[in-house]
Amino acid sequence: MPRGKPVPRPVSVYALLDPVTLKPRYVGHSTRLADRVGIHWCTRHSDRYLPVRAWLASLDEPPPYVVLAADVPFEARYEAEAAWTERLLAEGEDLLNVSIGAKISPQVAASTNAARRRHLAAKRLRERGRRPTRAPRPRLSPEARRQRYVEASRRRRERERLASDAAIVASGVRPPTAATAKTRWALVAAQTEAVAQLLTAISPVRPVREAVATWLGVPGYTATRRLDAARQLLAERETTSEAREVAA
Repeated sequence: MPRGKPVPRPVSVYALLDPVTLKPRYVGHSTRLADRVGIHWCTRHSDRYLPVRAWLASLDEPPPYVVLAADVPFEARYEAEAAWTERLLAEGEDLLNVSIGAKISPQVAASTNAARRRHLAAKRLRERGRRPTRAPRPRLSPEARRQRYVEASRRRRERERLASDAAIVASGVRPPTAATAKTRWALVAAQTEAVAQLLTAISPVRPVREAVATWLGVPGYTATRRLDAARQLLAERETTSEAREVAA
């Protein structure tokens, strides 16, 4: 016989009782009642806060429980749980349920925000085998995506500029003036010319000079680093020449 979808087992509606007063404190349902009660006790110290978990964490031993309804059809499990929850609440019992059946309780709904309610509703739908409906997101055209990227880049640069200005103001350092910047670039140009002459003297071969010129044009290297690199290269050439003379 072909294998099909397993038939859901009957559900039992239960209530966790207070060990002292034996009054119901929580109503739930499960197809495996003993395992479900054990899970309640084992997850009482979970990071996610629930009123029933906080109550169980205050106990020294697992609470007793009672079966309110047995052999409930699987499709009617939420209706049966909601019926018993509303009945006990009407009798004045202090229950710790966050939801009544498949719906969130009015007391909890009044103290939670809309995002939390949507999360619980989507969770209930997933447990029922259904997917929550979402509004389709409009597809952006390539031009719209490019404009959004340009706008995001502009906002990022503006934030970086404001942060830089705030850091300069906090440090007390005055920003360079136009005359200071002109003097600084003149010094960099002079040092760069000195490096070029030094490297040309090291190797007068034309391809090497062209490579040096290309290297000097790479952005990100300051004049001081170029001078240090030139001196290091000169020292390596002298060491190599001495080694060749010794070998000869």
